[in-house]
Amino acid sequence: MSKFFPDKITILSASELQEKFHEDLIIEDKLPMKIETIGGVTSYSRGNIIKVSLAILKVDENYSKFEILKQDFIEEQSKIPDLPTFGGFREGRAIADSITSFDIPDVLMIKGHGINHPRKFGIACHVGLSMNIPTIAVSNELLCGEVKTVDGKNLILDEEEIVGEVVKTSARSPRLYVSPGHRVSIKTAAEIVGKTTLEKIPEPLRVANEKLIQKIGQI
Repeated sequence: MSKFFPDKITILSASELQEKFHEDLIIEDKLPMKIETIGGVTSYSRGNIIKVSLAILKVDENYSKFEILKQDFIEEQSKIPDLPTFGGFREGRAIADSITSFDIPDVLMIKGHGINHPRKFGIACHVGLSMNIPTIAVSNELLCGEVKTVDGKNLILDEEEIVGEVVKTSARSPRLYVSPGHRVSIKTAAEIVGKTTLEKIPEPLRVANEKLIQKIGQI
């Protein structure tokens, strides 16, 4: 994984790496035939300290029942500066480290962005490609592009290229900006997020986020 997470970066070198890594992404379904486990990961950073909360949930075939299998929380120090749109080199490394010591789920949801990114290589792409695992990005914010309604779907377009979809499961729920990271299509990413969202965000991310908030509150 070292080539994906250099010890030093500049804005220029990081931009070039993101553009290079993007070429190796697989934005189509390369998932297990039956999805049984879904992971959720959220991160928080302050200064050079990064905190990562990870949860893995077991799901039934209808996505109607969820069982927490494992949870983990780690802290790491990073020498990489906190630069907007380059979080994959910083938080992405901590996320990858947390997963390597964990059971890898069939698909991993990451709070952040995927190909809906200025260089089409957000944190979900970074983690997914570095570990060669299926990843989905979920965010409450539109990082780039615009939303257009096409055939009844609210799609995220960046220079007329479809890079994600907006998922809104109820009138009261927030908009979720969903995008593939690696080894998942836009259609499947949106479907999985929609099916696993019981309240405001998908269950794997909700569980991970609650743990993160709890840990931060103890500091």
